[in-house]
Amino acid sequence: MCLRYKTFFFLNFVTCLCIVILLCTSIGTPHWIEAESKRNSSLGGGVSNVISTNDDEPGPNRGFIHFGVVRGCKIFNYGFGARDYKCFKVSEEHADLYPTGLLIVVIVFMVIAAIFAMVATIFGMVNAITRPIEAIHGPKGLFLWNGFGAIFSGISLFMYVGLYYTTFEGKEVLNAEDTSQPNYFTTDSANYGYSFWLLVTTFGLFCVNLILLIIAHKMNDPNFRWRRRAQEISTIQTTELAQSIMY
Repeated sequence: MCLRYKTFFFLNFVTCLCIVILLCTSIGTPHWIEAESKRNSSLGGGVSNVISTNDDEPGPNRGFIHFGVVRGCKIFNYGFGARDYKCFKVSEEHADLYPTGLLIVVIVFMVIAAIFAMVATIFGMVNAITRPIEAIHGPKGLFLWNGFGAIFSGISLFMYVGLYYTTFEGKEVLNAEDTSQPNYFTTDSANYGYSFWLLVTTFGLFCVNLILLIIAHKMNDPNFRWRRRAQEISTIQTTELAQSIMY
């Protein structure tokens, strides 16, 4: 039973390590939002029905843009072959499209979630190898670190989802330079990219860790006797304090 009990802590170590990697990858990759673009024929662009045979290049008079919370890239084909990818800082490129300051909040909460995941990674291994004396280093501490990690990653997730539905879905994600003369490119729709789904995965892994810790606690203490022991310790301490005051 002891080996099975500690297995849950080792699983916590592995999943939290994955969470840290996924969060860093999500922040650093520019594929939170992906959108295809085309030139507006009514403004002189002329949309072509020809589709490029190269998956990395858009067809004539079409383009592609993808971006994350820090940077992004875009590429356009004006009918004479695709130009090179042009990369940009999201805070500068989209300054006039939506409040990019919200992205800073998303990043900060993701970093905080990664810090809690790192702490849970360390103490997950400690609990898998030893039996910590202090509660904050033990299973209760793991539950606390994973709980805070889930909260902050969840806040980041739902903030960006809200930003998507209010700003990106069915709306223009190109700046004024790309949509005006002589470019005339527009985007029809924007979809989530893999970088966003990495954040969703980290939130799910935090929740899985919490479930595993609850199962581990039920295995080790099915009747939740720690509450009774805590009350007994509190009563003893109160009695000793009262006696010391009397004498």
